[in-house]
Amino acid sequence: MGGGRECSFGWGVPSLPNKIKLSNTNYGYALNEIYGYNYNTDQVLDKITSSSMLNPQLSASQGIWTRVKKYDNLVRIYLEPETFQSNLNIYLDDSISGFKVGQVIKLVFRNPITNLNNKAIHIYTDKTKGWILKSSILTGELSSSKPYIELICVDEINKTFELDIIR
Repeated sequence: MGGGRECSFGWGVPSLPNKIKLSNTNYGYALNEIYGYNYNTDQVLDKITSSSMLNPQLSASQGIWTRVKKYDNLVRIYLEPETFQSNLNIYLDDSISGFKVGQVIKLVFRNPITNLNNKAIHIYTDKTKGWILKSSILTGELSSSKPYIELICVDEINKTFELDIIR
């Protein structure tokens, strides 16, 4: 088999005389584990799951942390049905695996946000520079109590993103 190369869109294309064989190297979503995060102490806390949800009443000091992985990332967020005391802060740790152009972070709220209480959802990246705010979503911008949000990297050098609120 001749040499080949991987294209930037996740397909491997080996070289064969008069033949092309395509093999997909992108296996779909990277399913992210999410954790509580104390942003005052920079400490990653317990894993957040459907049976161990984030308590919005602790939002004055705690947010959500996950590590960015290759390909598209699916972040499932579980919240207790409580009122937010502060903004919901989401920290996307890109210190090990950086963003690539076209990469999508999908934020899916698995249960309803019962009362954001006129607060916002803030999304931070760039941990090595001390967490840089990349996007803020105000309560009025949400069209559902179980939002589905996509953060799309459009410039990996400057870490620029587009935000789509799907629902």
